[in-house]
Amino acid sequence: MQTTTPYTRTRVGEYLREQGLINQQKLDVALQEQAITGEKLGEILIRFGFFERSHLVEALAHLNPESLIGETSVQVELPPELLLKYKCMILGDTGNTLYLATLHPHPREVLEAIGKLLDLSMTLTLVPIRHTIITEHLATLERSMHATRRGQDDTDINKQLTAIIHDALEDGASDIHLETSEKSLHVRCRIDGILHMVKALPDSLSNKIFSRIKDMSGMNVSDKMVPQDGSFSMNYRGRNVDFRVSTIPSTYGEKATIRILDKEKMMIGVQEIGISAINDWLELARLTTGLILVCGATGSGKTTTLYSTVRHLNLLEKAVYFVEDPVEYRVPFVTQVQVNRRINLDFAAFGRTVLRHDPDVVVVGEVRDSETAENALWLADTGHLVYATLHTNDIPSTILRLKDLGAEIPKLSYALRGILVQKLARKLCAQCEGAGCEECKQTGYKGRTLLTEFARLNSPKDIYRLIDHKGEDDLPYQRFIDDARTKLTNRTTDCAEIQRVLGIRLGGAWCASCRQQTDCNDAMEIMD
Repeated sequence: MQTTTPYTRTRVGEYLREQGLINQQKLDVALQEQAITGEKLGEILIRFGFFERSHLVEALAHLNPESLIGETSVQVELPPELLLKYKCMILGDTGNTLYLATLHPHPREVLEAIGKLLDLSMTLTLVPIRHTIITEHLATLERSMHATRRGQDDTDINKQLTAIIHDALEDGASDIHLETSEKSLHVRCRIDGILHMVKALPDSLSNKIFSRIKDMSGMNVSDKMVPQDGSFSMNYRGRNVDFRVSTIPSTYGEKATIRILDKEKMMIGVQEIGISAINDWLELARLTTGLILVCGATGSGKTTTLYSTVRHLNLLEKAVYFVEDPVEYRVPFVTQVQVNRRINLDFAAFGRTVLRHDPDVVVVGEVRDSETAENALWLADTGHLVYATLHTNDIPSTILRLKDLGAEIPKLSYALRGILVQKLARKLCAQCEGAGCEECKQTGYKGRTLLTEFARLNSPKDIYRLIDHKGEDDLPYQRFIDDARTKLTNRTTDCAEIQRVLGIRLGGAWCASCRQQTDCNDAMEIMD
């Protein structure tokens, strides 16, 4: 816990550049945008993905703490009663540091009280701002508390639904399932790929909750017999999160599935998603021509891999086009095209027209038919870098799928530069290393990583090696089992998870069941 010294007066952009957080090129682009939109510079830099919000919070706290008000999101929530008691105001946080201002005569008492409540390894930092600002904020907070109490009876359903969504976001869920049963409403969340029962609500709330979801999502509230789709956005800890909603009639009533589209999750760097051959993968991204495939089943993280790879490119100097179905996340300086079959705008049609728009990089959300495959090869063969996805489970089946789509091997041999096939596996919890704790809700796992097969094709003869290899020892690529052994050895995951995802057992590596290097029954050798 600490207090700051008085701030210096320097322009935010200059400070960020001096600290090496942005370069002059990015600063100039943001300043041009600011001249048009009138937004605050920090918000533009974040919107463009030039750096993380935590960097802006640190910069503003250093330069002028008062500018944190209304500029940054606050992710830490404290009871308003506590803030009023200690005459305290939250200004911003970075995830590691919480910036506060107070009128309390004993600041250390404030820090100790809040530190005990948070019970986190977070640095609490008091910064100097004008007393009148704190006084006005506390008065507004007190009025808001009284208004909330008066309207409490009318907002019970909103509170129930908001609590469900906020808890799901807090737990890192990707989907929320609301299912009517014979006597209750079940709430389940998919966390790290596994559905978990969260709570059961009285059946009497079902109709009210589904009506509220439909109203928020722009659906027909009265129609319960037809599947519907919609979407809504919600502010969560100072940032906007998007949700895609689908409803369907079931035996006992309606079922709603809420897909969470949290842009903050998509901001993860390509080096952090779990590609073991990351250096080779990034070298492929530096190519100016060729076809690169990202393959895997639905829900295997292909979209995340594509987004993080595209964001790694120098988007200010390249014309990047991305056709998707649907467009889930917005990427600054990328032209994203939504598939619309009602006007015959599909993946194949996009491939026919994009060449007129001077592309450097083209990303095809999915190769579904022979025309799309042909267009992708043609674009790669005419001097463009093309990324595309396929629903295949390993590298041999990827080649077979391309052949089924009419791709000719001689053309493939010159155009295809890399194949990444991926599956998602849960990571061992960093806090307990698989033993189970509060952080991972006693599961032993927290977060996910990739298990991959990867082939880099440097010359036309390489694809023939993929097709003509004689045995396992002759495979010219990294297999799933190779990557699994690596991630077991470095304790990223465990044997049970490898078996769940790949259907194989490995021995002689780290096993969370035994907590040691072992050849236990839970870590049997695989027959290669």
